[in-house]
Amino acid sequence: MATDAEKLGKTVVVDYGSDTIKAGRARDVPSENALSCITPSLVELRSPAHPDAATAPGGAPWPRGEAVRRGRIVDVQRFESLLHHVLFERMRWRYGREDCLVIVEPVLTSRSEREAVVQMAFESFNVRGLFVCDAAACALYACNKQVGLTVDIGHGKAVVAAVAEGATHVAGAAQLPWAGEELTAYTAQLLARGGGARGAATANLPPEQLRALKEQIACAAATAEDFAAITSGDPVRAAGGEAASAHGAADKQQQANIAQHEEAWRRARRSFTLPDGQTITLAGDEGYRLGEALVRPTSAGLAAPTLADACCDVVAALMEAPSRRAVWESVLVTGGTGAIPGLRERLMAELPLVGPPSAGFALMPLPNYMPPDARKHAAWMGGAVLSRVAMHQMITPNEYSEFGPAVVGRII
Repeated sequence: MATDAEKLGKTVVVDYGSDTIKAGRARDVPSENALSCITPSLVELRSPAHPDAATAPGGAPWPRGEAVRRGRIVDVQRFESLLHHVLFERMRWRYGREDCLVIVEPVLTSRSEREAVVQMAFESFNVRGLFVCDAAACALYACNKQVGLTVDIGHGKAVVAAVAEGATHVAGAAQLPWAGEELTAYTAQLLARGGGARGAATANLPPEQLRALKEQIACAAATAEDFAAITSGDPVRAAGGEAASAHGAADKQQQANIAQHEEAWRRARRSFTLPDGQTITLAGDEGYRLGEALVRPTSAGLAAPTLADACCDVVAALMEAPSRRAVWESVLVTGGTGAIPGLRERLMAELPLVGPPSAGFALMPLPNYMPPDARKHAAWMGGAVLSRVAMHQMITPNEYSEFGPAVVGRII
């Protein structure tokens, strides 16, 4: 019988999302190369008549279909094909020598989806052991915490969830109606604003180009007042120069702030070359407008609560007041879209304005031993950390044979 150390050495951790599916071996955490597989959550829709053809008839690429959307498995067969690719082609599993598997699932996953994944793991992939955990709790485990608030903003979903004593308060968790996908669409609106040559040049940009542009320019202003100053085109006001001018010359620190903001304005007006060779120039406030749309969706015309209000509603759903204070003291912003520069600091500026006066709002620091991108992939990292203590809680093939897919209720 294999020891726990031997099982851990072969255990694969899989975190699936709307945009990508991430996988790697638990034993490699916290090295920078631990996350060895990141692949799109898309499956080629090949014709049964040409299953091995590299391209569709006529030489065109095969169309692709989604396996996961908004954090939900929308097609079980596609998801099985995707997971097969990850495990047997990317992670080098071999038939007859399959290993243990840890699945990090999105918060608010339904029971039917969870049981479908369990059935798939044992009946299609013949795993030697299976553990299922949710993304919110795993993200905190990556930071060596069991209490906190996770704000997970990815490509297709944005979820706010409170975790207390290592368990996610699912009943109070909230999935917001906007995420990176909506931000990409808003990028297209900003580019088309005003029309002209730039609007014509960007009218037919493919989604991947819009997304790349969004990721390069998006940032969040430090406060709502700063955003108002930025959109007014006044870097001196944004740096606090108005108050200084009312009392005479600004001191050295204020002058430094003004210079810093003026430099930010110059950097923001950057030129980008499109795939067809055309060059466009972005205004100084457009990147900040993208960040503001995450903090206050109404600024982009989206009917949704502010990010700070959503956080307050989630924490208020906790029954015990001491738990609420502990949660506020450990706020973790994670996910690809959540990595926008300035977003975490802006959330910390907004929470005291709408949250309880006695709450000690604080961002959760990452442990020094974690790699630089751990915040972006915190759920996967935490799943790998959790797998080290979950060896004795894994579902075994014998348990699955006896109880079926419902056995997953024993661990989650």
